[in-house]
Amino acid sequence: MIANALLRIALAASLPLLNEEAYYWEWSYFPAAGYLDHPPLVAWLIRGVMALAPSGAEWVVRTPALLMGLGSQWLVFQLALTIFGSGRVAWRALLVFLGLPLPTMVGLLMVTEAPLVFFALLSLVWLAQAARGGTVWKWVLGGSALGLALLSNFLAALLVPAIVAFAGRAPV
Repeated sequence: MIANALLRIALAASLPLLNEEAYYWEWSYFPAAGYLDHPPLVAWLIRGVMALAPSGAEWVVRTPALLMGLGSQWLVFQLALTIFGSGRVAWRALLVFLGLPLPTMVGLLMVTEAPLVFFALLSLVWLAQAARGGTVWKWVLGGSALGLALLSNFLAALLVPAIVAFAGRAPV
């Protein structure tokens, strides 16, 4: 996990921004409720970090993706632990997640998939905890995280039928 994080930090600092990242960076100067082809969360996140570190350095744009990539790793562990109740299975799930190239890239590049993966996993963790006998607040938090995933990328809408099917089968 540490090696993966260090690799992503080194790459984030050394690689130029992709066209897509620069496009979202430009959006961040014109905050809106939505844009032509994407929801607004990626631009809002970039705007937030640029307000905290106004140096204008390109690597600052990628800071939210790096943090959400690290958070996504923790959430994969928590989701496996919640569903299977085994630390051993949770560690295996995390190792598989770390071995996949796509999560590493999503945790490096500030594209809409970075907050999508993070908030989708956060939603699944809270909803799984709620289904396992959590409080009503876990349902509310899970729904809120799903809303943030929808503000990240419209693909989050695909989670809704899966969550409904799972909720229909969850023990009461």
